[in-house]
Amino acid sequence: MFFKPAKGVGWDGDRVMQDIHFGRMILDELNKQRYSVAWFAKEMGSTRANMYKILKKPHLNTDFVLRAALLLHQDFFRQASEILILKSENDRRKKQKTDNNN
Repeated sequence: MFFKPAKGVGWDGDRVMQDIHFGRMILDELNKQRYSVAWFAKEMGSTRANMYKILKKPHLNTDFVLRAALLLHQDFFRQASEILILKSENDRRKKQKTDNNN
């Protein structure tokens, strides 16, 4: 099943994607699990400096995110989906409120 925005809500992919930052999600999970970026970089076959550059990026290669998810036992794709769903519900509520006021 594909995610569909609520009926009557326009799809602004760039605006929605600003709320999904895979690099930040991974870094937050590393902090939560008390792993260092150096450890993560080594496990991912990279250097600490390069990993910081990668994690600054909001949009990451899906293979990278999947490898990180498996390593950290965390479903980053589900987190992103939940953000999309919440965003869609909020947009729908705003539209309904605007329609009701007109």
